[in-house]
Amino acid sequence: MRYSMLVCCAIIVLAFTASATTYVIEPDGSGDFPTIQAAINASSDGDIIELAAGTFTGAGNRDVDFAGRAVTVRSQSGDPETCVIDCEGSEADPHRGFIFQSDEGPESIIKGITITHGWAAYNGGGIFCDWDASPSVVNCVLLDNEAATGGGMYGGGLSTLTGCSFIGNESVRGGGLARAWATTLIDCEFFGNNARYGGGIYIRSSCSPTLTGCAFTGNSALHSGGALHIELHCNPVLRYCTLTGNSAPIGGAIDVSIECSPSFVNCTFWGNSCTYTGVVACGELCYVTFDNTIISHSLQGEAVTCWESDATLTCCDVYCNAGGDWVGCLAGQYGANGNICEDPLYCLDEHPDAPYTLHENSPCAPEHNPSCGLIGAWGIGCGVTPVEELSWGAMKAMFR
Repeated sequence: MRYSMLVCCAIIVLAFTASATTYVIEPDGSGDFPTIQAAINASSDGDIIELAAGTFTGAGNRDVDFAGRAVTVRSQSGDPETCVIDCEGSEADPHRGFIFQSDEGPESIIKGITITHGWAAYNGGGIFCDWDASPSVVNCVLLDNEAATGGGMYGGGLSTLTGCSFIGNESVRGGGLARAWATTLIDCEFFGNNARYGGGIYIRSSCSPTLTGCAFTGNSALHSGGALHIELHCNPVLRYCTLTGNSAPIGGAIDVSIECSPSFVNCTFWGNSCTYTGVVACGELCYVTFDNTIISHSLQGEAVTCWESDATLTCCDVYCNAGGDWVGCLAGQYGANGNICEDPLYCLDEHPDAPYTLHENSPCAPEHNPSCGLIGAWGIGCGVTPVEELSWGAMKAMFR
């Protein structure tokens, strides 16, 4: 009986697989369908729509609506640099790349595509996800898109973003990404995005995404949260994330306010700057925890600033921040719970491909801190060669 059931299940799986169809779409309108939208409209769940190399423009190749279908739209090459959707959007003629607004789930997939020049008056310049949509976005680039909220992408319920890059997007709230209720982000990059609140990501109203292995580099906010702005009952978790060279007047890297409890585990903060507060600004009944995290070498501002809030650090290295290290709400925590104040000894010039890995003599390396294990996002990346002290001028020059 068990064998018969297994045979039946295998037949059902094979039948489903056999029914799936792959369509190829060309930028010039040739191929199986003239546009991406036409292919989706004709597709069934499980189908694959492959985009040939080139740039897709015009009606049917932008504002593409999945309409609830569990299909995959992917580049034929797997390389987003070779497959571009140019939305050609503007204030006078707004257009996005993709729209998810019909209960799409994780089987609705975008993979290996660059989406650029999207423009939306409200939410999601490159990709828009309604609150009930949870697509999967894999190895995509959101480049130079703009919207009022979520320049690169807006929303998503249980969406999963893997290996995506948000580059040069702009918004009032969330230059790269906004909202992301329970989104999972894995190995995503936020580089050079700009906003008034949350240069990289804007997280608000009970949004609690999980970020693992993500990098925030050179993002900026005119008001608060150079990398992330977190506000109003949000409890995101960041693990093994790197935040470098971000800037804002309030919270050079992170701004947290109004009853939020974010957690930072094995993260590295380096070279961030802020005008009025710290690299991390905590306010209004927030409780922020840092475990095995490095906060070092801010160009302007102290490590952490609190008002009407609290921050607890365990096994952290807070070192050489321009406005002070173990000061303010961190005073009294240095030397307790495994916390240290020592040069992390990054590889920097020795390992330019992974500059925030640690020299093998680093006090943050597990071998030298067995009670805590690894401190920071990166392990050992260079050996026993002399490490030059880096001047403030040299650090600033790295971001010019």
